[in-house]
Amino acid sequence: MLKLLATLSRATVSAVLCCFCLLAAFAPRETASAWLPVPPAQDTPARLCGDDAACLRQRFLRIDAATIEALAPDLGLVELPTSALRPLYPYDLRRFSSALTPTRLGHQPDEVLAVRLVLSEVGPDRLLHSRYGLREAVAVLQTVMNRMNPRRVNPQEVPGMAGYPGCGPDGAFARCVNAQQFHGLSTAQALRPAEVIPEAVLGPAIDRALLAWLIVRAEAVPDLTGGATRFAHRCGGRVYGAPAAACDTPEEWRSGASALTGPLVLLAPNGLGRGGVYRHRISARVEFERVP
Repeated sequence: MLKLLATLSRATVSAVLCCFCLLAAFAPRETASAWLPVPPAQDTPARLCGDDAACLRQRFLRIDAATIEALAPDLGLVELPTSALRPLYPYDLRRFSSALTPTRLGHQPDEVLAVRLVLSEVGPDRLLHSRYGLREAVAVLQTVMNRMNPRRVNPQEVPGMAGYPGCGPDGAFARCVNAQQFHGLSTAQALRPAEVIPEAVLGPAIDRALLAWLIVRAEAVPDLTGGATRFAHRCGGRVYGAPAAACDTPEEWRSGASALTGPLVLLAPNGLGRGGVYRHRISARVEFERVP
């Protein structure tokens, strides 16, 4: 009886082992270990769109961490502005560059307003040819966000203190970004980008401005402005860093001084002055350094 059980046990074990061998023989072969995740293929417009011709006609912005770090290694990126599963962001270039009246501009989606604000307040040249162009664009947009935060606008919680028109906790980004506060929005670079920005520059500049908006919208970096609610461009050239009025004389123009080549200063509330109005101090600064 014991011999019979031993024989059956050996036969059972052999049968089980044989089944495992057959399963292994017919199992699909993997290029990587079955116990390790297979790396995803590189995303491309073709993989994202398939046979959708309209999708393929869009412009694609790459927004992975490596791209952001290469453009602005000092941003302090804390998280990606979109899911890692979607490193390509498709968009219609015409929405951001076609001609609009001031009234129609005010009714555009937030991302369109943000891009046109950056194009007009930072400018394509600084966006693309300053080492800190992306940082400057992010800082300008963060200033808008700070205007929508009562603690930034009125840090001493003064009763009855009015905020910026259209801004505030109940205000929408689209109402806060208006031409009365941001004069660049009344210029051709905001209203008619495709007409005044060279075609070779337009796409890359919108890429950079849109990337800044996605970073700010996702709160992917800390506040670079030090709580600023205002910003101003300073002089470049031999009077670099001086207030803009210092480079408004013909002599300074001939020397190359210009507010287009100076730093951006960010200004945050700093105590109450006469009449109960907040004074402002320089809370941060973004330098201008030309690169190819």
